[in-house]
Amino acid sequence: MGRHFEVEHPLSYRAVSYGTAPYLYAKNMEYTGTENIPGTGKPYIVCAVHRTTPDILAVAKIWLKERGTSIHFAAAKDMLDDPKNQRRGISALLNRVGAIPIERTGLSPGAEFTKRSLEVLGQNGILGVFPEHNSHTIRGNDVQLDKVKGYLCFVAAKASFLMRQGVEIVTVGIAGTESGNISNINVHVGESVSPTEFGLDFERRRSIPGAAREMFPIMSEAFQEAQKIAVEHRDQRVNE
Repeated sequence: MGRHFEVEHPLSYRAVSYGTAPYLYAKNMEYTGTENIPGTGKPYIVCAVHRTTPDILAVAKIWLKERGTSIHFAAAKDMLDDPKNQRRGISALLNRVGAIPIERTGLSPGAEFTKRSLEVLGQNGILGVFPEHNSHTIRGNDVQLDKVKGYLCFVAAKASFLMRQGVEIVTVGIAGTESGNISNINVHVGESVSPTEFGLDFERRRSIPGAAREMFPIMSEAFQEAQKIAVEHRDQRVNE
């Protein structure tokens, strides 16, 4: 097994994550489903609900605490390229903690996203994506999958083929961050889905698109179920 792929500046990553821990504690963050987090040294994709910035902080904190590992998060390319963010040092900080540029327009997240994602996964790293940062539709607490989520299935299938092992997508639901009055945050790590369960043949490159298509609706269900559980847990706390 190859080495685990860490972010380029892991100390910066940990400083940001642990530095925000008091904030998350003040917001009464609780999380469940950690038994669904794969073991260290295994490549996979974290696909999480995204409403506001605390979502990213929460996922990063959970993975550091439970697995002692960092995640390469995707960040909107237009945000990284924004001159205002560059002047404020935001773009530099995101680059230091291993952000991968992702396109928010067009039919795919972009060639750079695909290339760097496969590099991270190919070295047993963890890729983190918040698909709702792209085009999305939210009806109450029901999260609708968009083209980016489908593209993640393709990336998982291609990485699995190249590595000759299953690269799972781990779903994460988050509740309590959807309004300006953020409190009682609940995170639930849901079930993972692997393209090897949907006809991916390590000897046939042509099996990649088919496995991704078959994987998409099942991943969608797992994603929505993770969000449903997070919402239920949060509602229980609020009503206690």
